Amino acid sequence: PTILEVSPPAGVEIVKAKLEPGDAARFEEAGAAFEVKFTAKEAGDKKFTATFKFAVCTETTCDPKRETLAWNVKVQ
Repeated sequence: PTILEVSPPAGVEIVKAKLEPGDAARFEEAGAAFEVKFTAKEAGDKKFTATFKFAVCTETTCDPKRETLAWNVKVQ
């Protein structure tokens, strides 16, 4: 199964920390896009981290993968 587990920075609340394919804005073989809805208590640069779990499959096998992601959001 595909799962995005988001860890918000201090002072930020997220609506949902564990996102699955049904939560994705776009989920298809060519790629996926998740929108992480959040509320920040103060302005400034906020660094989010996440673990993205997915599988790469062929006709005969599926290999589970795990990637660590990070991104910054400037809150004004």
